[in-house]
Amino acid sequence: MKKIGAVLLFISVMFVVCSCDYMELSFNRGKNPFADQLINASRIIFTNCKDNALKFTVSDPKVIKQIVDITSKSREVEGLAPDVKPDYKIEFYLPNGRVISFDYWMGAAENNKEINLKEEKGKYYMVQGSLDTYIINSIKMYERPEKFDKLYSACLSESISLLKKDEDGSTTVGVDINSDRKMRKYTMSYELRKILNGIKAEGFDVVPYSEGGEYSYIVSFITNMYNPTKAKITVEAVRVSDKTKKTFVFEPKLTGSTWTTNRVIESEKE
Repeated sequence: MKKIGAVLLFISVMFVVCSCDYMELSFNRGKNPFADQLINASRIIFTNCKDNALKFTVSDPKVIKQIVDITSKSREVEGLAPDVKPDYKIEFYLPNGRVISFDYWMGAAENNKEINLKEEKGKYYMVQGSLDTYIINSIKMYERPEKFDKLYSACLSESISLLKKDEDGSTTVGVDINSDRKMRKYTMSYELRKILNGIKAEGFDVVPYSEGGEYSYIVSFITNMYNPTKAKITVEAVRVSDKTKKTFVFEPKLTGSTWTTNRVIESEKE
């Protein structure tokens, strides 16, 4: 009986040891090659790629650990690289003076994208969405208008629809999606595309503005004021042929889940 008991005890001990080894192996399997380096970071700097003046530093060890844990558990993804500009550059500062940098795209999951992180060697990863939440809270992005892309698409659609069409051929409108400097830093790159795709103006060919392009009109816009349920937005459309400028001012309000554009001013200046 003593021999049987000893054997059973040995088997039990070996099972526990093997189980612990397996659990540790399974946990580490979810980490990336850079995980062991990031854990030593003394600070992390987030820099907005659309506005380099918008940056914030994380120095609290507890928060650093949380961000490192989220980043380290991202999974590598092979596929098409994002075709929009990254939203943030994330830099991890290590004690030896080395800096490990990543490009980060916000809103990937909600836009059905499988990639939101790029490391220095060019490999792509998918990080869980809680990193988005951290950025949103850090820069108070939650104070911007709700249903963000639909608001701007609606104001731009109405403005463009009120323009005079060219008599010969299609009327091409170049929308300068980066013209609103006030809100640009609070706009995700994937949202910029949704704003453009959401513009509906019958008889107009609406395209992103790029310098050197040929357009009938160039449209820009700025946000004068905003909160989650109302805003004031000015849209300007310049006719390329004669430099005539038409200005529209909107004071939109969110009712339920729908924005009412509420155009208050429409003027034209030659």
